Amino acid sequence: MKYLLIGLLFLLGCSGRIHEESPHIVSQKKKVRFIINPCSGQGKTQHLASRISRKFHPKHCEYDIYLTKGRGDATLLANEAVDMGYDVVVAVGGDGTVNEVGKALINTSTALAIIPRGSGNGFARSLKIPSQIDAALKILARGHMLNIDTMTINDTPFLGVAGTGFDALIGHKFADLEKRGPAAYVKLINEEYKEYVPEHYTLEIDGAPYDTDAFMITFANTNQYGNNLLIDPLAKVDDGSFELVMISEFPQWAIPELVLRLFGGQIDRSPYTETKSCKQVTLKGKEHLVHLDGEPHHFHEELKVQIHPHTLNVVVP
Repeated sequence: MKYLLIGLLFLLGCSGRIHEESPHIVSQKKKVRFIINPCSGQGKTQHLASRISRKFHPKHCEYDIYLTKGRGDATLLANEAVDMGYDVVVAVGGDGTVNEVGKALINTSTALAIIPRGSGNGFARSLKIPSQIDAALKILARGHMLNIDTMTINDTPFLGVAGTGFDALIGHKFADLEKRGPAAYVKLINEEYKEYVPEHYTLEIDGAPYDTDAFMITFANTNQYGNNLLIDPLAKVDDGSFELVMISEFPQWAIPELVLRLFGGQIDRSPYTETKSCKQVTLKGKEHLVHLDGEPHHFHEELKVQIHPHTLNVVVP
C-alpha cells in the first residue's frame, strides 16, 4: 500500500525470563516456538536465530526455532506447535508470515506473538508492537494477553485488513512480475490507473441490500495497511465488529489530500470515503480479486465476509 500511494502521487508528476526481568506472558517452563521467515525485511532476519538464543536460556524455558523455506511452511509449523501443546508461537516476519502463523492458532489456547520484520508490519503496528527486535522480545516478558477478533472471507481467515478493487488488482499484477521493487510497482500503478474503471458492487451489509460504485473496498479488523497508513483510524480488534471502508472514484488532484488523510488518521472524513461498522458483508458476483493481509487471492464465487469475535490470543505491550 505504501508504494500504491507513491505510485498515485507519481501520476501528478522463551518462555522464561529475558535476562532478569519478571515474566508476565512467558513464564517458567512454558513452551515457545519461533517461526522465522528468512526472506522478510530484505534478509535482515538471517542472524536473528542466534540473537534469540543469546536472550533465552534453556534452563528457564523450552523453545525451538524454525526457518521457513516457502509459502505455507509457517502454517504447518504453527499447527504442529498447537498439536504439541506449545503456549506461544512467535511469528518473525511481515504481515504474510503473521497471517500464516496466526490462522493456525485461531480457536486454540496457543497465543500469537510477533517480532515484526516486514516492510509494512500493519498488524503489529495496529497492536503497538515495536519493530525493534529487543523491544519486541521484551513483550514476551512484560506484555499481556489480548483476546482479539479474527475474520474470514468465505473459509479463508485473515487477521487485519482485506480488500478488493484497484489495490487488489495491483497486488495480483505485481505478484506476476518477473522484476519487482518500488520502481516496478510505481510503473505498474501508473499504467493501470490510466485504464482503471471503478466497479459497481452489489452488497448485503448485515442483511440489508446496498449498491455502490467504488475505486476500492476494504474490510478492516485493524486500523491500517502498514507503515501507519490508517484506513480505519477508530478500529478496535476486540469489539466484535469490523469496518467496511468504501472509497469512491476521485479526481487526480485529490490524491495528495487522500494520502495526507491516510497518514493523519482522517481518511474517514474524506468526501470520497464511506465507512460502515458491521458484522457480516456479502459481495455478490462470481469473480473477485482480493488481498488478505497483503497477500493476493482470487475467488470464483460471491464473497461472505464475517467477523469472529474473541478467537485469537495475542501477546501485546
